[in-house]
Amino acid sequence: MRKLILEGSLEQFSKIQQDQQENVDFHLNLIKTFEILQFLRFDAKQLATICRIEFKNPSIRIEDFFDSKRIKVVVLEEEKPGLYIIFIRERAQRSDHEILRTGVYLSDPCVIRDGKIRIGVVGGTKQLRAFIRYVKRMNVEYTVVSSTNPRFGVHSPLESLTEKQRTVLTSAFDHGYYDLPRKISSQELAKKLDLRDSTLIEHRRKAERRLLAQILRE
Repeated sequence: MRKLILEGSLEQFSKIQQDQQENVDFHLNLIKTFEILQFLRFDAKQLATICRIEFKNPSIRIEDFFDSKRIKVVVLEEEKPGLYIIFIRERAQRSDHEILRTGVYLSDPCVIRDGKIRIGVVGGTKQLRAFIRYVKRMNVEYTVVSSTNPRFGVHSPLESLTEKQRTVLTSAFDHGYYDLPRKISSQELAKKLDLRDSTLIEHRRKAERRLLAQILRE
Protein backbone atom coordinates (compact mmCIF):
# COMPACT_ATOMS: atom_id res chain seq x y z
CA MET A 1 0.00 0.00 0.00
CA ARG A 2 1.36 3.40 -1.05
CA LYS A 3 0.25 7.00 -0.82
CA LEU A 4 0.78 9.13 -3.89
CA ILE A 5 0.52 12.93 -3.89
CA LEU A 6 0.17 14.73 -7.22
CA GLU A 7 0.20 18.44 -8.00
CA GLY A 8 -0.81 20.38 -11.08
CA SER A 9 -2.77 23.37 -12.29
CA LEU A 10 -6.48 23.34 -11.56
CA GLU A 11 -7.03 24.06 -15.24
CA GLN A 12 -5.26 20.80 -16.09
CA PHE A 13 -7.07 18.70 -13.48
CA SER A 14 -10.42 20.12 -14.59
CA LYS A 15 -10.03 17.94 -17.72
CA ILE A 16 -11.06 15.03 -15.50
CA GLN A 17 -14.46 16.69 -15.18
CA GLN A 18 -14.93 18.05 -18.68
CA ASP A 19 -18.70 17.86 -18.39
CA GLN A 20 -18.37 20.30 -15.46
CA GLN A 21 -15.92 22.68 -17.19
CA GLU A 22 -18.18 25.73 -16.97
CA ASN A 23 -18.66 25.15 -13.25
CA VAL A 24 -14.89 24.77 -12.69
CA ASP A 25 -14.12 28.03 -14.52
CA PHE A 26 -16.68 29.73 -12.30
CA HIS A 27 -14.98 28.34 -9.22
CA LEU A 28 -11.55 29.43 -10.40
CA ASN A 29 -12.70 33.01 -10.59
CA LEU A 30 -14.12 33.08 -7.07
CA ILE A 31 -12.13 30.71 -4.84
CA LYS A 32 -9.06 31.88 -2.96
CA THR A 33 -8.43 28.53 -1.24
CA PHE A 34 -10.32 25.25 -0.91
CA GLU A 35 -9.25 22.33 1.28
CA ILE A 36 -10.88 19.01 2.08
CA LEU A 37 -10.29 18.49 5.79
CA GLN A 38 -11.95 15.09 6.11
CA PHE A 39 -13.31 12.52 3.65
CA LEU A 40 -16.46 11.01 5.15
CA ARG A 41 -17.63 9.04 2.13
CA PHE A 42 -16.48 8.46 -1.44
CA ASP A 43 -18.16 5.74 -3.47
CA ALA A 44 -20.17 5.20 -6.65
CA LYS A 45 -23.20 6.94 -5.16
CA GLN A 46 -21.92 9.83 -3.11
CA LEU A 47 -19.07 12.05 -2.00
CA ALA A 48 -19.28 13.51 1.52
CA THR A 49 -16.58 15.73 2.99
CA ILE A 50 -15.80 18.44 5.53
CA CYS A 51 -14.05 21.34 3.82
CA ARG A 52 -12.65 24.79 4.37
CA ILE A 53 -13.37 27.33 1.62
CA GLU A 54 -12.30 30.94 1.32
CA PHE A 55 -13.58 33.29 -1.37
CA LYS A 56 -11.59 36.08 -2.97
CA ASN A 57 -14.56 38.35 -2.31
CA PRO A 58 -15.72 38.08 1.35
CA SER A 59 -19.23 39.15 0.37
CA ILE A 60 -19.87 35.91 -1.56
CA ARG A 61 -22.38 33.71 0.25
CA ILE A 62 -22.23 29.93 0.40
CA GLU A 63 -25.85 29.58 -0.74
CA ASP A 64 -25.08 31.64 -3.85
CA PHE A 65 -21.93 29.71 -4.67
CA PHE A 66 -23.26 26.14 -4.40
CA ASP A 67 -26.39 26.32 -6.52
CA SER A 68 -26.31 22.82 -8.04
CA LYS A 69 -29.19 20.48 -7.18
CA ARG A 70 -26.83 17.53 -6.80
CA ILE A 71 -24.80 19.27 -4.05
CA LYS A 72 -26.01 19.74 -0.47
CA VAL A 73 -24.01 22.05 1.76
CA VAL A 74 -24.21 22.84 5.49
CA VAL A 75 -22.17 25.64 7.04
CA LEU A 76 -20.55 24.31 10.22
CA GLU A 77 -18.63 27.46 11.08
CA GLU A 78 -17.97 30.89 9.60
CA GLU A 79 -14.46 31.79 10.73
CA LYS A 80 -14.72 35.25 9.19
CA PRO A 81 -16.58 36.81 6.24
CA GLY A 82 -15.86 34.73 3.16
CA LEU A 83 -14.12 31.89 5.07
CA TYR A 84 -16.24 28.87 5.99
CA ILE A 85 -15.99 25.34 7.35
CA ILE A 86 -18.65 23.36 5.51
CA PHE A 87 -20.08 19.88 5.14
CA ILE A 88 -20.62 18.86 1.50
CA ARG A 89 -22.65 15.93 0.22
CA GLU A 90 -22.56 15.46 -3.53
CA ARG A 91 -23.95 12.87 -5.93
CA ALA A 92 -21.13 11.02 -7.66
CA GLN A 93 -20.25 12.15 -11.16
CA ARG A 94 -19.10 10.15 -14.15
CA SER A 95 -15.46 11.08 -13.49
CA ASP A 96 -15.79 9.85 -9.88
CA HIS A 97 -16.80 6.41 -11.18
CA GLU A 98 -13.72 6.34 -13.44
CA ILE A 99 -11.43 7.14 -10.49
CA LEU A 100 -13.10 4.47 -8.35
CA ARG A 101 -12.61 1.86 -11.06
CA THR A 102 -8.84 2.28 -10.72
CA GLY A 103 -9.16 0.98 -7.15
CA VAL A 104 -7.54 3.94 -5.36
CA TYR A 105 -8.96 5.87 -2.42
CA LEU A 106 -8.86 9.64 -2.21
CA SER A 107 -6.83 10.87 0.75
CA ASP A 108 -5.41 14.05 2.19
CA PRO A 109 -4.18 16.43 1.02
CA CYS A 110 -6.81 17.78 -1.36
CA VAL A 111 -6.05 21.48 -1.60
CA ILE A 112 -6.73 24.18 -4.17
CA ARG A 113 -4.64 27.31 -3.80
CA ASP A 114 -3.40 29.95 -6.24
CA GLY A 115 -4.78 28.09 -9.24
CA LYS A 116 -3.04 24.82 -8.31
CA ILE A 117 -4.37 21.59 -6.87
CA ARG A 118 -2.55 19.04 -4.72
CA ILE A 119 -4.30 15.71 -4.28
CA GLY A 120 -3.49 12.45 -2.48
CA VAL A 121 -4.54 8.90 -3.37
CA VAL A 122 -3.90 5.60 -1.59
CA GLY A 123 -3.71 2.15 -3.14
CA GLY A 124 -1.58 -0.82 -4.07
CA THR A 125 0.95 -0.72 -6.90
CA LYS A 126 -1.59 -2.03 -9.41
CA GLN A 127 -4.25 0.49 -8.39
CA LEU A 128 -1.86 3.47 -8.41
CA ARG A 129 -0.60 2.53 -11.86
CA ALA A 130 -4.19 2.32 -13.10
CA PHE A 131 -4.88 5.74 -11.61
CA ILE A 132 -1.81 7.27 -13.29
CA ARG A 133 -2.84 5.70 -16.61
CA TYR A 134 -6.27 7.27 -16.21
CA VAL A 135 -4.78 10.71 -15.44
CA LYS A 136 -2.48 10.46 -18.47
CA ARG A 137 -5.37 9.31 -20.65
CA MET A 138 -7.14 12.55 -19.74
CA ASN A 139 -4.00 14.47 -20.89
CA VAL A 140 -3.51 15.98 -17.45
CA GLU A 141 -0.04 17.40 -16.78
CA TYR A 142 1.09 16.74 -13.21
CA THR A 143 4.07 16.46 -10.87
CA VAL A 144 4.56 13.65 -8.35
CA VAL A 145 5.16 15.41 -5.03
CA SER A 146 5.72 12.24 -3.00
CA SER A 147 5.20 8.48 -2.89
CA THR A 148 5.27 7.09 0.66
CA ASN A 149 3.80 4.48 2.96
CA PRO A 150 0.49 5.85 4.29
CA ARG A 151 -0.16 6.30 8.00
CA PHE A 152 -3.67 5.81 9.33
CA GLY A 153 -5.15 6.84 12.64
CA VAL A 154 -6.04 3.96 14.95
CA HIS A 155 -9.16 5.54 16.42
CA SER A 156 -12.29 6.98 14.86
CA PRO A 157 -12.83 10.73 15.47
CA LEU A 158 -16.18 9.81 17.07
CA GLU A 159 -14.31 8.14 19.93
CA SER A 160 -13.37 11.61 21.20
CA LEU A 161 -17.07 12.32 21.89
CA THR A 162 -19.18 11.36 24.88
CA GLU A 163 -21.88 8.74 24.36
CA LYS A 164 -24.59 11.44 24.40
CA GLN A 165 -22.69 13.57 21.89
CA ARG A 166 -22.24 10.60 19.54
CA THR A 167 -25.93 9.72 19.79
CA VAL A 168 -27.06 13.27 19.08
CA LEU A 169 -24.63 13.81 16.19
CA THR A 170 -25.24 10.50 14.43
CA SER A 171 -29.01 10.78 14.92
CA ALA A 172 -28.95 14.32 13.52
CA PHE A 173 -27.08 13.07 10.46
CA ASP A 174 -29.30 10.00 9.96
CA HIS A 175 -32.54 12.00 10.24
CA GLY A 176 -31.43 14.68 7.78
CA TYR A 177 -30.63 17.57 10.13
CA TYR A 178 -27.50 18.34 8.10
CA ASP A 179 -29.27 18.06 4.75
CA LEU A 180 -30.02 21.22 2.79
CA PRO A 181 -32.88 21.91 3.20
CA ARG A 182 -33.15 20.24 6.60
CA LYS A 183 -35.46 17.25 6.87
CA ILE A 184 -35.90 17.59 10.63
CA SER A 185 -35.79 20.50 13.04
CA SER A 186 -33.85 20.64 16.28
CA GLN A 187 -37.11 20.49 18.25
CA GLU A 188 -38.33 17.41 16.33
CA LEU A 189 -35.01 15.64 16.80
CA ALA A 190 -35.06 16.44 20.53
CA LYS A 191 -38.49 14.78 20.83
CA LYS A 192 -37.25 11.65 19.06
CA LEU A 193 -34.33 11.40 21.50
CA ASP A 194 -36.46 12.33 24.52
CA LEU A 195 -34.30 15.37 25.26
CA ARG A 196 -34.97 19.01 25.91
CA ASP A 197 -34.25 21.15 22.87
CA SER A 198 -31.65 23.18 24.77
CA THR A 199 -29.90 19.98 25.93
CA LEU A 200 -29.78 18.58 22.40
CA ILE A 201 -28.34 21.83 21.04
CA GLU A 202 -25.67 21.85 23.73
CA HIS A 203 -24.61 18.25 22.97
CA ARG A 204 -24.63 18.89 19.21
CA ARG A 205 -22.55 22.06 19.40
CA LYS A 206 -19.99 20.50 21.74
CA ALA A 207 -19.72 17.46 19.46
CA GLU A 208 -19.26 19.60 16.34
CA ARG A 209 -16.70 21.79 18.09
CA ARG A 210 -14.71 18.79 19.35
CA LEU A 211 -14.66 17.11 15.93
CA LEU A 212 -13.62 20.31 14.17
CA ALA A 213 -10.90 20.97 16.72
CA GLN A 214 -9.57 17.44 16.25
CA ILE A 215 -9.57 17.78 12.44
CA LEU A 216 -8.10 21.28 12.26
CA ARG A 217 -5.34 20.66 14.79
CA GLU A 218 -4.01 17.46 13.22
